[in-house]
Amino acid sequence: MRPVLSFGTVLLAACRHDGTPPESALDPDYVARLVLPSAKPGNASFYDAHDLAPTPQPALDSCVPFSAEVSSGWVDDPGAIQFTRNGSVLASDGGTLLDRRWDPGAEMGLAVSGGDVPEFWVEPAITLPDAVDAAITVDADGSLTATWTPGLDTDRVVLWLPLTNGFLNCLARDDGAFTVSAGDLYAPLRPGTASIARLRQRISFSADGRVRIEAEAYAFLDPPAILE
Repeated sequence: MRPVLSFGTVLLAACRHDGTPPESALDPDYVARLVLPSAKPGNASFYDAHDLAPTPQPALDSCVPFSAEVSSGWVDDPGAIQFTRNGSVLASDGGTLLDRRWDPGAEMGLAVSGGDVPEFWVEPAITLPDAVDAAITVDADGSLTATWTPGLDTDRVVLWLPLTNGFLNCLARDDGAFTVSAGDLYAPLRPGTASIARLRQRISFSADGRVRIEAEAYAFLDPPAILE
């Protein structure tokens, strides 16, 4: 018997998709974005897939100046939202997850019912990764090198470096080392902290293919690396 989540009088059967997406998933109607950072509360947001603007991202093994994400096509009433960890419902306030416990290996799920977004329950939407154990050094030639214990080939490591006139956003393979050249540092480093996180990304679909679930989990280095 499949487990169910109860949303008042609505029972929502668990939907899990492990194979080829339904044909309708090639052109979903909605996008659910599940973002789970270890450093702050997680959240879920919902968009009309046909009005959603692409999210700018640096190319793999490169850096770009950080810019705030601008999204469009928000769904006004996604419905009742629930987050789950290993099948248990977690405390939340609408689209904000209040339970911030970070359990590497835990399977996180997302369920929605009763609003404009077609009801679904996907679990696991993502499995929480281990945090990085990174160190940062500034080299004699002005470049900057981050090192850490390598993770999965499918994971990534992200760095946000404070500069005197903004931040540099880098995306690297999770292979244990990444160097930011002096040329990529378009402004001097600003003394302070560098944010480093292991990023895991997964895409899944509701059983009918109408909702694409884009899940991201950021396991941040804690405490952050100090830049002097």
